[in-house]
Amino acid sequence: MAYIIAEVIPDAALLRVRVVSGEDLVYTIIRNRSHANIDFMFLEKDFLLPEEDTLHVVRGIAVSRPNLLLGVDEANLGRFFADWRGLVENGSNWRQFVDRYGVRRTDPEFWRAFDFFEDAFSKIDPAVAGVLDLSRYGND
Repeated sequence: MAYIIAEVIPDAALLRVRVVSGEDLVYTIIRNRSHANIDFMFLEKDFLLPEEDTLHVVRGIAVSRPNLLLGVDEANLGRFFADWRGLVENGSNWRQFVDRYGVRRTDPEFWRAFDFFEDAFSKIDPAVAGVLDLSRYGND
């Protein structure tokens, strides 16, 4: 069933875990796309192997072009992971998942969420921090 999650998870998502005491935690969720062949740049979709895709979770910000911003309270992490598991195991609704944890471009809180990650980037890794590029950000 990993194929279901690969179909809906964007290439790069930033996750904010809001903690009760201390600074919020930041993680990057990266979708590693599997390819049968990488010789043809313009025919990439013909050589994808989505059933072999994997997800990689990295502490901090490891991408410059996030496709989605996610947020969850520390107290709700159990539900977050149960909902995440539901995407994998039974194809739960991606839109409902994003409604609960994601921030769409049309959300009135979008820029506040974006500003959090921009500020966090410069605090976490000031030597490489830069402006996050939203040109690939979706509104799913």
